[in-house]
Amino acid sequence: MLATPEAAQSAKDAAYQLLLYRDAVAAGVLRASTHHSTGMDAGAS
Repeated sequence: MLATPEAAQSAKDAAYQLLLYRDAVAAGVLRASTHHSTGMDAGAS
């Protein structure tokens, strides 16, 4: 794999998207654990 600026930028973007996704999932898990009446915690995998 060549370390081009484009590849580095796309890798950085992918890592950022992964962080956003992880934060969203963590927030969803916290929300589901505190509010059980959302209906999203049943089979939301």
